[in-house]
Amino acid sequence: LSTHPAFYSAVNVPISYVNEDKYDDSRKRIDSEYSISIGNDVWIGDQVSIMEGITIGDGAIIAAGAVVVKDVAPYEIVGGVPAKRIRMRFETDEVKFLQELRWWEKSEEWLRHYAVYFNDISKLRSILENEAKITEVEKKH
Repeated sequence: LSTHPAFYSAVNVPISYVNEDKYDDSRKRIDSEYSISIGNDVWIGDQVSIMEGITIGDGAIIAAGAVVVKDVAPYEIVGGVPAKRIRMRFETDEVKFLQELRWWEKSEEWLRHYAVYFNDISKLRSILENEAKITEVEKKH
């Protein structure tokens, strides 16, 4: 008679006319195969549609109006209907560096100290690698 969830679902609807779910809606489970997983530092444009079960990797960019029907790799830029790779934001070695750095897990102090380099991945990488080398030398002495 109706497809409205108020007649079939007892939970997750503003108004329900039933006391128990009339079907198994496994999409309600956060950890189900239908869940969408969105990584850290992802930018999603206006009017984007993301299909169930999609994983969007860290640092990805989804162009406005895109329809995402397959997983998006970390630091990949996608757009269109269906969404396709436009390009990668960074070179392969830079993506690896960012995935290992996991800057979104750093302290606020760390972020304030290194924020000035966030517009130049090469400079940030160079500084961090040099600091790591100095620390390694100090450990040996």
